[in-house]
Amino acid sequence: MSEYSIRIQALEEILRGLSNQRIGVAVSGGIDSRLLAFTLVRLKLPFTAVHATGPHLSPAETAFARRWLAGKGIRHMAIRFDPLQIPAAASNDKDRCYHCKLALFSGFRDLYGHDAVILEGSNATDATEYRPGRRALEELGILSPYALAELTKDNIRQFARETGLDWPDQPARACLMTRFAYGLQPDADTMLRLGKAEDALADTGLTDFRLRIPEQGKALLQISTAQKSLAQTALDTVKSLLAMEGFRDVDIVFAESISGYFDRTS
Repeated sequence: MSEYSIRIQALEEILRGLSNQRIGVAVSGGIDSRLLAFTLVRLKLPFTAVHATGPHLSPAETAFARRWLAGKGIRHMAIRFDPLQIPAAASNDKDRCYHCKLALFSGFRDLYGHDAVILEGSNATDATEYRPGRRALEELGILSPYALAELTKDNIRQFARETGLDWPDQPARACLMTRFAYGLQPDADTMLRLGKAEDALADTGLTDFRLRIPEQGKALLQISTAQKSLAQTALDTVKSLLAMEGFRDVDIVFAESISGYFDRTS
C-alpha cells in the first residue's frame, strides 16, 4: 500500500470514528473544507456545516461557498464574523491569525455546543509554514483530520480528483487580512475593494496571484511566474480592473511563490 493510500485510509478511519458524535464542519468554500464536507457525505456521516461571512472573504468567495453547500444539499448555517471588531486581530501584528481564529472558532464552539466535535481543513503542509492560527485550534480542541492523517495539499487535490469533487484545482484564496503588511491596520473599505479586485482578476483567467498592501496608499500585485505570459497578454485589462477599485499605484511583480509574502519580508 502506498504512503498516499495509508494517509487516505487514516483520514477515513478518523472520520468514521466520529460516527457517534455530533459533528460540525467549518466550510470556508476552499478546496480543503469542501473536500472534508464532501468526504463526510460520501461516508454517510451526518453533520452540519457553518460558513462565516465577513470582510475577510471576497464577495465571490462567500457566494460560491453558500451556493456549493446548498447545491450539495448540505445542512448549513451562515454567520457574520468581522475580524476588524477584534482589537488584537485588527492591530495586524504577527499573531493576528491566532486572535482571529480564537474568536472565530470560539463562536463556532458556542454555536455547536461544547459536546460537539468541530472539524476544519488544516493539512500537513500548513505545519511547514507560519500558521499562528493553529495554536488557537489546539487550545479550543478543534479537530484537523487532514493534519492528523498527515495529508498534504497535493494529497488533498489528488483525493478530490479521485472522488469526483468539483473544481479540484481550485486556487487558494487566503483571508484578505493577510494582504496587509504587518502593523498596517486593515479597514473595511480597502478589504472590500481588495476582494472585488481579486474577484475581477480571477475572471481574466489568473489563478495564482495576490493583491497586497505593503504600505499605506500603495499596492503590490504578485503573480506566479507560471502565469507571466497570460498576465502580460491581459496587462491592460489587469491595470484597468485594478483602477476600477481605486488601485492605481500598483507594482506588478512575478514570483515563484506568492504565499506568505509578509512572513518572508517582515
